[in-house]
Amino acid sequence: MLSYTINSQNKQSIKEDLLFLSKQFRDSLNFNGSLFVAKNNEVLLGKSFGYSNFEHCTKITNETTFRIASVSKMFTSYAIYILASQNKLRLEDKVVKYLPKLNSKFNNLKISHILNHRSGLTRTVDNYLENVPHLTYSSDEIINVVNKTDLAFQPDESFQYSNVGYSILGLIIESVTSQSYGEAMKSLIFSPLSLHQTSHEIEGRVIKNIASGYNFLEGETLKSEHENKSHVLAAGSIMSSIKDLYRFSQEIIKGTLLTKELHQQYLALDKNFRTHGGLITWNYSSKLPLEEKEGQIVMHSGLCPGFSSTVAIFLEHNLVVIGLSNRNPIDMSKMYNKLGNVALGFEKEIVNTPTINKLNALIVKGKLNEALKLYRTLLDKDDAHKIKATELNNLGYNYLQYQMNKKAINVFTFFTMVYPENANAYDSLGEAYITNNNTDEAIKAYTKAVALNPNNNHAKSVLKKIKQ
Repeated sequence: MLSYTINSQNKQSIKEDLLFLSKQFRDSLNFNGSLFVAKNNEVLLGKSFGYSNFEHCTKITNETTFRIASVSKMFTSYAIYILASQNKLRLEDKVVKYLPKLNSKFNNLKISHILNHRSGLTRTVDNYLENVPHLTYSSDEIINVVNKTDLAFQPDESFQYSNVGYSILGLIIESVTSQSYGEAMKSLIFSPLSLHQTSHEIEGRVIKNIASGYNFLEGETLKSEHENKSHVLAAGSIMSSIKDLYRFSQEIIKGTLLTKELHQQYLALDKNFRTHGGLITWNYSSKLPLEEKEGQIVMHSGLCPGFSSTVAIFLEHNLVVIGLSNRNPIDMSKMYNKLGNVALGFEKEIVNTPTINKLNALIVKGKLNEALKLYRTLLDKDDAHKIKATELNNLGYNYLQYQMNKKAINVFTFFTMVYPENANAYDSLGEAYITNNNTDEAIKAYTKAVALNPNNNHAKSVLKKIKQ
C-alpha cells in the first residue's frame, strides 16, 4: 500500500476544510445525519447534524444507528467470501446446490453471477408480493416469490443490478451456516469485529439509539413511510453506525477474515465497474500535492424510505469516507466525492444548491416546458447543473408517498422530458398514473417503458394485470 504523509499544518488545514464543507452540506443540501472521514487511522472529520428523532428532538451522534439499505450488500458479499475462505462454499457453486427449492430455470445460476450483478435476476420482487411493505416474509416465502419471476437474460450475459440476487445470497448464508441470516452475520462479522451497533433488522425489535426516517419536501420535514425489510433480507436489512462502519471498512482494507487470495479477489475489478465482491469500483490517477499516485476506490451507497448511506474506501491512501442520513433526498455520491477530494489535499470544494431545487416549483405546478427551458439555460452555463435521473425518480416517489399524486405525475413527466430514452422514467410515470386511477395513461407509460427496455419484466407484468 502506498504511503502518503502530510505535515501537521496541512493536516489541520484539511480538517478545517472538511468541517467547513460539512457545514455547507447542512446549509445548502439540508443534510441531516453523520459524516466521517479518516485517513491512516486518524479521524479528520466526525460531525453530526440534526436529529435522529425530530418528534423528540433527539440529537444524532456517531453512535446513532441508521438503516444503511444497500450498503448491507457489502456485509453480505463479505460474509460469502468468509464462508469461501472457510471452505464451506465455492464462489462458482450453483445456487440450487444450497437452495433446491428454486425453480429449474435458475439451474445455471452461480454464486459469482449474483455477487457482481450478472445473474439476470429481476431487480426487486415488490410487485410479486402482497401487503408489502408491512407483511413479514419467511425464507420459504421469499423463494416462492422468486420462483414467480423470470430471468431477464442468461447468467453472465449482461449486467443488471439486483436486490433479489442478494436476498438469495442471504438464503445461501442461512443454508450453509444452519443459522438465520442475522445470527450468521453476527457470528461471521459483527462479533469478530466488535460491531456492537450493527445488526440485521427484525420487524418489531426495539433498537437503542436508532434513527427514525424522514423526507424534506417543499421546506418541511415529513415522517417517512415504514418499509419492512424481511422481503429484501440480505440486500438491505442491516442497521449500523458511523463507528461500526469504520471498523468494517478497516476490515475490507486489511482482509483479516479472508484468505489472502480471496481478499485480493474480493477487491479486484471485474466488469461494469464492480469488484468480484460486488462493490462499485474504479481506478483513479491524481496529481496530489506531494506526489503523483494511482489508486482504487471501492464503495457502495444505499437508499430506502427516509434513509441514505454511503461508504467509500480509497484503498491506496487508507482513506475512508462515510455518510449516513435519516432525511431524504440527499445526494450521497456528491458528498463522498467532495469529502474525499478535500481529504486527499485537493483545492477547496464548493456546494451549490441542487438544480432540482431551482426547478421544483415550476415542475409541481405543471409548468414543464418552462422548467425545461430554465434547465437547459442552466446547463448551457455549467454542466455541473445536470440533474441525475435518480434525483427526479426519488423526488417523484416522495410526492407519491404523501398522496400528492398530481405533483408526482408532473415530476415523472418532467423526468421523461429530460431523459426520453430512460425506461425507468416511464415505468415510474406509469405507477403514478395507476395510483391516480388513470389506467389509460398508465398503459401508455408502461408500454413505452417496455419498448425502451424489452427486459423490463416489471412493466410487462403490470401491463398484463391492468389490461385484464
